[in-house]
Amino acid sequence: MALKTDDTLNVQPKQYQQEIFEKRQEKNLETFSLVWLDENVNCYINVQLAFRQVINFLKPFDNEDECERYIKQVKNEKLILIVSKRYAENITSRIHDQSQLSVVYVYSLNDTTGSANNDNETWANKYTKIITTIKNFDQLVLTLAKDQCLRERNESLTAIFGIFNREENSCKNLKTENNNFMWSQLFIEVLLRMEYSNTSKNELITICKQNYAGNTRELSVIDEFEHTYSSDRAIWWYTRECCLYRLLNKALPTLEMCSEGDQNLKGVYEHEKQQLGERTNLISLGNLLDDMGEYDKGHRYFEKVLRELVADSPDISKCYEGLGSIVAHRGDYNNALALCNKALEQARLF
Repeated sequence: MALKTDDTLNVQPKQYQQEIFEKRQEKNLETFSLVWLDENVNCYINVQLAFRQVINFLKPFDNEDECERYIKQVKNEKLILIVSKRYAENITSRIHDQSQLSVVYVYSLNDTTGSANNDNETWANKYTKIITTIKNFDQLVLTLAKDQCLRERNESLTAIFGIFNREENSCKNLKTENNNFMWSQLFIEVLLRMEYSNTSKNELITICKQNYAGNTRELSVIDEFEHTYSSDRAIWWYTRECCLYRLLNKALPTLEMCSEGDQNLKGVYEHEKQQLGERTNLISLGNLLDDMGEYDKGHRYFEKVLRELVADSPDISKCYEGLGSIVAHRGDYNNALALCNKALEQARLF
């Protein structure tokens, strides 16, 4: 069904708007974010929902200064800006050179002149990130969806083959890239072998439902995951073109191609892989994060497991051992010794 562009027809009860958007968390779990600037943006709730079928995380603004401040403070994300013609020239001149801004879509709903391409004024020709001027929301949603498919495909290819597109790197840089690749592969190995508790699975589902509230397409996938996921289909789920695939991509370090000649790294990789065993759990993940130098994240996982374990579980000793290792790596040797002693005390019980 076509999207209506008349203000009155797009107005939804304010309560409905709040129910949808207040349920969502403010943190974007994916790489791409959508920013929309229009003085009537809060009247176009149906269009907002349509946009979110393409890029889930949407920040609507009816104030130009607030929009600019938000764009400039965003880090580690790629922004897509949709802006009405009224604000386009001014906001583009102020944020065009921001590295986090990928592209700007300009639309003009009330323009009845010629084709969209003829509407590109002189000011727009100065900015390479402006794609076109669009005259209705149907066309805008379709264009956004088509372009986003290409962007996400290019994002995956860049991550995998980026090493070949660079000028010659030093050996030090190459080793860093190979390290990133190795830890990424080990991280995936842990996820694929992991025995998920109902608590962990439910936490993931809850987070996804909160972040994708109102996004009917992704909520359908999340519901399917909730009712049909099993560990033997983990690879299928992690490679399926859906929100779970995009969440995993953002969570992982950037993947690079590994040098076949780097025997030292290959040896470390094989050793770490063997240490994982046939099945993994959150303790395995905590240990891997400790080895990666991600001490805060590893600490959180060990603490989480300790809170959930029953008093006579043998895994308590493993958690204290992992916490002791993290604390030691941080240089707090007294606390590290205390935690290792706790681990030994627990181990003697079994």
